[in-house]
Amino acid sequence: MQFLSARAIRHSWPKFHEKLIAMHLSKALSWRLEHWRARINPVVAPIRRRAMRHTTFVGITGSVGKTLTKDLSVAVLGQRRPAWGNILSLNHAKEIANMLMDIPIRTRFAVFEIGTRGPGTIDARIQLVRPSIAAMTIIGRDHIKAFGSK
Repeated sequence: MQFLSARAIRHSWPKFHEKLIAMHLSKALSWRLEHWRARINPVVAPIRRRAMRHTTFVGITGSVGKTLTKDLSVAVLGQRRPAWGNILSLNHAKEIANMLMDIPIRTRFAVFEIGTRGPGTIDARIQLVRPSIAAMTIIGRDHIKAFGSK
């Protein structure tokens, strides 16, 4: 164990204090940026989507297999032209808006996994992405029950 003299502590305290303040400031600014982004992106995302006229948007939905289908589509489409797919299984409206803002401008194909929980919940997501190509995987019993069908 190392012991520090009062003089060493007195000299190292300002540096430690500065680092501590910088760390807290960094966390506060990071939180503010995320908070701002969460409020602004849903407003700006549709504008950015309309500006991306040369990008073909693909929407994939279904009960199971969306993520795998999305990842495989990005891999296949990306063989010839730049392709992009949303991260992991993030497929709610706010997450889609954030990801629309992250698409590189020269992307030729943007593939989105679009989930739903019940009647009308997919509408906002579809309006954000406005896919030119749509794919539906399997519709399982959980969604049949959620939508009130037999």
